[in-house]
Amino acid sequence: LDSLLVERIAAKQGSNAMHICKSFYMQMEWVIPETIQKVDADVVLVVGEGDKMLPPHNAACLADLLRTQRPQRETELFVLSNSSHQVMQELPSEVNKLLDTFVVRTLKTRRV
Repeated sequence: LDSLLVERIAAKQGSNAMHICKSFYMQMEWVIPETIQKVDADVVLVVGEGDKMLPPHNAACLADLLRTQRPQRETELFVLSNSSHQVMQELPSEVNKLLDTFVVRTLKTRRV
């Protein structure tokens, strides 16, 4: 092994206090049924079929809750096969097509 490389790696490993992750999770608010009604916009959910962090069945529960609590608004759920948690990076063309269709339709119906 290159001793200079080992030194550089060792120096970097201890330098990240995970402050960004800590800040992110400290500010996180979980979706609760009482706040769903306040979402006054159409919603599209895109999830990877193999997502283990936020499995498709959780997205389906959220979609059902959105539909029930806000019947006046559209909620769409897409579960894309051959993908997991980073579906937008794994299948960028497919995700972009879904989002483009959603945005165009939403703008046409003026439900922004």
